[in-house]
Amino acid sequence: AVQYEPVIDDYTDHEGWVYGGSLQRMLQPRLGGRASSRMLDSVRRRRWVRRRGPREQTEETPCRLFAQADDWNRIFTSLKNAISHVVAERRVAGFPLDPVAHALRASEDRRRYQRLCTSLSSWTEAEVLEPLCVASLYARAMYGFVARMGYFDTVAAGAMIFSVQKLYFDLSTQVDGASNRRCFLDAMQLRRQDLLFDSWASDTMCPVVTMVRDHEMQWLVVSIRGTLSFKDILTDMACNTRPFLNGYAHEGFAFAAERLVEVIRSTLKPEARKYPNYRLVLTGHSMGAAISALAAAKLRAEDPWAAGCVA
Repeated sequence: AVQYEPVIDDYTDHEGWVYGGSLQRMLQPRLGGRASSRMLDSVRRRRWVRRRGPREQTEETPCRLFAQADDWNRIFTSLKNAISHVVAERRVAGFPLDPVAHALRASEDRRRYQRLCTSLSSWTEAEVLEPLCVASLYARAMYGFVARMGYFDTVAAGAMIFSVQKLYFDLSTQVDGASNRRCFLDAMQLRRQDLLFDSWASDTMCPVVTMVRDHEMQWLVVSIRGTLSFKDILTDMACNTRPFLNGYAHEGFAFAAERLVEVIRSTLKPEARKYPNYRLVLTGHSMGAAISALAAAKLRAEDPWAAGCVA
């Protein structure tokens, strides 16, 4: 019997649907794509193709490679343990309930920090500034469509992402992969063939990530997005500490880093051999920066070919 299946790609949702206000409008492009239903959308459609031979296994996103990636119990247990630890370590009388006492304590903390800064030697490594700036551009570009449309340019625009904008079109989850990829490549002026891997669907303890070759900087770059979606916030909430390498780390970030390394290792290893003079750089902002640092530490500790990677 002839069998058909829906076309599922970066322009559709996970079932192959695209959405619009009318069938005529669906023929026109719109900002952020049509892979999700918005407030005023009233129709949807999907395209079917004839399947030739047995069903092929589709490439899974990093989030679906791990059965426990959406482990809510682990998240809330971690949060409960963290709160219990803080309360156990500090008497109720020690909490600054008095606003004046709180202000005095904060002022003393600032003075201690300033004294620490003055004791440090002057920073003279100006040659480090250029790669730091480029890495920060990658960290910003990882916000894809959101960053490219200027939602991080002002405080008011940024507040829209987490408030009114969600009612009409949730920028953290409903922008299609093709739009995010196009904005990322355009922001960094990269060619499509230098994109090694990307996943724009975040899950708990499984962040949005890209891997690219940067021939101008001679880098292999792994960029990790910071907190943007509700599931990213759940990862932040798993804030108890757990053993990691020779120390301790934020539980949610440590799990995310371990899962990330398992996903990217198979792609990075042959690239590192192909470009032995390229530096492996992991970068990110906010949650992405923390996961980058932990993932880089794990790679350096376990893989000789990544001994020189930095975050």
